[in-house]
Amino acid sequence: MQHFAASKNLVEAFKFRSLTRHAGKRSVSVSACGDHQVAFVFDTKVSREMLTSKAFVGFNYFESAMAPAIAAGERFHFIESFYNSTLLFKEGAEHHELKRSFHRTLETLCEELRAAQPSILAYFRKRSGRIVSAFDFSNALVRICAGLLIARLTAIPMKRVLRALALRRNVFFYFYHPSRQRATNDALSHLYGRSPPAEPGTSEWAEHLLAQSLIVMGIDPMVGSICASVVDGQDERFAAGASRYSATSFVSRICTHPTAIAGTEYRPGDVCYIALVPAEDEVAKTYAGSSSSLAFGIGVHACIGKHLSLVVLEIAEAVFRDAFSQGFAEPTEIAPDGAFLAFRRI
Repeated sequence: MQHFAASKNLVEAFKFRSLTRHAGKRSVSVSACGDHQVAFVFDTKVSREMLTSKAFVGFNYFESAMAPAIAAGERFHFIESFYNSTLLFKEGAEHHELKRSFHRTLETLCEELRAAQPSILAYFRKRSGRIVSAFDFSNALVRICAGLLIARLTAIPMKRVLRALALRRNVFFYFYHPSRQRATNDALSHLYGRSPPAEPGTSEWAEHLLAQSLIVMGIDPMVGSICASVVDGQDERFAAGASRYSATSFVSRICTHPTAIAGTEYRPGDVCYIALVPAEDEVAKTYAGSSSSLAFGIGVHACIGKHLSLVVLEIAEAVFRDAFSQGFAEPTEIAPDGAFLAFRRI
């Protein structure tokens, strides 16, 4: 779709985002794109209205961008299958039923991850001398936690799971990025090897889809949130910090029927990029509490993994205070990566 060419506004707003803000002023800009409009919403008050409006839904924005490569004979079997099945792009009864099945499994995973905390602590105590930056720590902690969960969900050995996680990349960039899609498809391919994942309709299917969700879209925001807490050094719980930092910078929605929000008219087919972090000129105290934060989204597509993410953050804080309270030898800086707040070792 042509709206992928209209990413300049996203790049400008988020490539210089801080821990708690994007780099622009409050605004809503609309551009013509073929027969439709593309809107860039950089005001969280408007974002909240749009995310709770029934006129906007999630959609598979990767599908049309992948079409040329598929037409040329390239296949992304695993990642295509995930996009066709993921909760992120489902609506209505299908979305509700899948979400309900995920909730039951996620509660069990939270309990199991808490039970594994002593072992995770012991693992990092032994390796504390090898981890030299907040970036390294955050990546290692999330991969261990996610690895344990994925291995549990799929019954695939931990060694294979960790190798798959090493192959994946963030596919939610400012625009469609073919090499990132290939890398994540390769990660899923390596995970399953010669054994195909469970098929829809089987008892194991929802668990495999949840495991794939962790690989494709669960790693980056958890890493970003942990890293932000360490780098910022605030005297607060890591889980509380997640509401201020909002590791997910923006989300995409498409309009399904005519509506007007904050003085802007939207028509069916209009695509909207919606900021979840405040602008430079928004009042800080309005977004300090978790009740006003959009860090985990709001509305039908609010992050279903919020509770699990908070458990990972609690474990990360415990490990950090136990094994790394003295800090790290090498500094870490913000390096936003598309839809996510990301970091790099300097």
